[in-house]
Amino acid sequence: MCNVLHEIDPLTWLGLFTENGKISQLLKPEGKLLLVEDTLIPHGEKAYQNGFLVLDTPELKDLFVISEKDTDFVSKAQKLDRLKVHLIPKKCLIRINADTRRKALQSLSKKAKEKIHLIRKEEHPGYKHGKLHGFWVQQFANSELTLAQL
Repeated sequence: MCNVLHEIDPLTWLGLFTENGKISQLLKPEGKLLLVEDTLIPHGEKAYQNGFLVLDTPELKDLFVISEKDTDFVSKAQKLDRLKVHLIPKKCLIRINADTRRKALQSLSKKAKEKIHLIRKEEHPGYKHGKLHGFWVQQFANSELTLAQL
C-alpha cells in the first residue's frame, strides 16, 4: 500500500486488518504488508470525513501491538525521514482491535500536541514552520475528532 493508509478512515481499520479483514484475507499466513507513507504530506487533504491521519512507526507499533520480539517487522526512513517504509507481518496486522486503535490515535494526538508546542516555541519561525504547524494542528484535531467518535 503506497500513500494509502492516511486516506482510510480509522473507523474502518478493524474491517481491513483483523483476522477476517479484507487486507488480512489477501495475505498468506506468513505474508507481509508493505506500507509506504509520506509522513509529512506536503499538501492539505480531506481524504475522509475527519480529514486524514498519518501514522508513523510508534503509532503503527501501538496499532498492531508490535514489540521487540517481532523481528520480522521492518521500519525504514527515506528522503529526510519523510518517506517511511514499514513491512508488517500478517501475524501482527491481525492483532489490531478497538483498544489498540484507540491507543494508536491517542499516541498520535499526544505527539501532535508536543510537535505543536515545539513549533510555537521557535524564535524565528518561517514558512516551513508554518506548514509544519498546520500539518500537526490537523493531526491533533483529526485524531481527537476520531477519538470522540469511538
